[in-house]
Amino acid sequence: MEFLSFWAKSSRETSGSWSNAPAPWIVQEQDIEGDIWKGALYWVEEVGYTTDENGMSTAINYVDSGSAYSPYPNRSYYGRGIIQLSWNYNYGAFSEWLYSNGLMKG
Repeated sequence: MEFLSFWAKSSRETSGSWSNAPAPWIVQEQDIEGDIWKGALYWVEEVGYTTDENGMSTAINYVDSGSAYSPYPNRSYYGRGIIQLSWNYNYGAFSEWLYSNGLMKG
């Protein structure tokens, strides 16, 4: 059940799963009534955001300066990768969990 939950959330976050997503994400099939939603595990960055080779973004959002996990100046904490975390407090908490469980080495 945990894997299925993870897969469902990851697939939704990385696909064209919103009502006005551009083609080819939502298509109409003649022999099926309604729309068919396609895609999953496609987007590696949240739509509308990109970073340069230094990890910098021109769009600075998802920053809570009052968080226990202080944001790095000029960084945007938007969704990236399969997990698509947003906000600096989520990045910080997830990073802490990874390191404290030995999944990342410091």
